[in-house]
Amino acid sequence: MVIEDLSLARGISGQEGNVRRLLKSLLPPGVDRVVIDPLGNLLIGQGLAKSGPTILFAAHMDEVGLMVTGYRSDGQLRIRAVGGLDARLLPGKAVLVGPDGLAGVIGLARQPSGPSHDQPAAPRYDDLAVDIGARDPAQAERWVRLGAMVTFRTPFSHSAQCYQGKALDDRVGCFVGLQVLSEPPSTPRWVAFTVQEELGLRGASVLAHSLRPDLAVILEGTVANDVPTAEPGREVSRLGGGVVLSVIDRGTVVAPKLLKGIRELAGRSAIPVQDRRTTGGQNDAAALWPHGIPAAAIAAPCRYIHSPCAVSGVADVDAMRRLAQLLCHEAEGLARC
Repeated sequence: MVIEDLSLARGISGQEGNVRRLLKSLLPPGVDRVVIDPLGNLLIGQGLAKSGPTILFAAHMDEVGLMVTGYRSDGQLRIRAVGGLDARLLPGKAVLVGPDGLAGVIGLARQPSGPSHDQPAAPRYDDLAVDIGARDPAQAERWVRLGAMVTFRTPFSHSAQCYQGKALDDRVGCFVGLQVLSEPPSTPRWVAFTVQEELGLRGASVLAHSLRPDLAVILEGTVANDVPTAEPGREVSRLGGGVVLSVIDRGTVVAPKLLKGIRELAGRSAIPVQDRRTTGGQNDAAALWPHGIPAAAIAAPCRYIHSPCAVSGVADVDAMRRLAQLLCHEAEGLARC
């Protein structure tokens, strides 16, 4: 299963090579250009000789994870987050370390200090370490270099209703990007699999200049907070509600006419959509619209996003695929919005 392979691939921000190689191996026939730019973005061009506005679809390859930053006296590894990852989620989690996937476990290197023995504080990164079985710093350094990536050793599973696994933000977007490439192009099209989104949209920041698209559609996984503890109205999005459309977030205000055009297209094709109910967060669109490129995001809702294991709805991902494939043929009309 392609989504399973994408979820299991390892690639924190700045070290996306495994994901890039997998995506390149999964490309369908009929592409005009395959480019890996100096930052590591994988850029796929189709229909480049056709007339009409150029549409860009973008999905980021990187996942949140950890990086090795040092060695403790007992041979355990010091770590720091790469991307937004809450330290409270990490104790006891199984991980893979370095390019060869050395097995490890995140443990408490010291007890977090709290107001009392009965009320310990939540762990911080200085309280955590990865145990790889090394007996001292010298052995740990031989096994693992500084800067090595640490990713979660999370199995992938699925049912008729849900996918469960790591890195669904944004491997669901990468999956949909591959489906876009299977659609015959009506106008010039680029599909970009970008790097370092979780560190500040760094890969997407060069696309406005290198590809000069007339319109961009960002393919994302986004927060679904539809859990029992969520206050009414603060669910952000919900599994089973369909494709999530952003109106405004921390980095982008989507042009109302463009958003209306996407809604109408979804409505005509009976594709369920829902609004993203927060102004927080951002995605690769925020790197494009300041350069005059109309950009909108369509996303699949993900519970427990930015954690060792997320959950996405099968029907939601399929709805996102169908909408993205329809948008392939609407570049001319949407670019006029």
